[in-house]
Amino acid sequence: MSKLGTQHKGGNRLGDIVALLKRPGGATSADIELALGLRPVSARALVTRLRRTATVTTTRSGKGPTVYRIET
Repeated sequence: MSKLGTQHKGGNRLGDIVALLKRPGGATSADIELALGLRPVSARALVTRLRRTATVTTTRSGKGPTVYRIET
């Protein structure tokens, strides 16, 4: 269960993370954690796994969160 009491309903986690990263603003690790009900280490591991097959860009401004994106 995630912090908001929601739980991922199954399906393809990589497909779900791709959809998050293709959003115009991309997704932070916290976005991925909440959407999929993952722990931080698991969210980062999925991003790493996705980098094997897709070009994932990362941006970080100052001390803010890292934003992950897939350009389409």
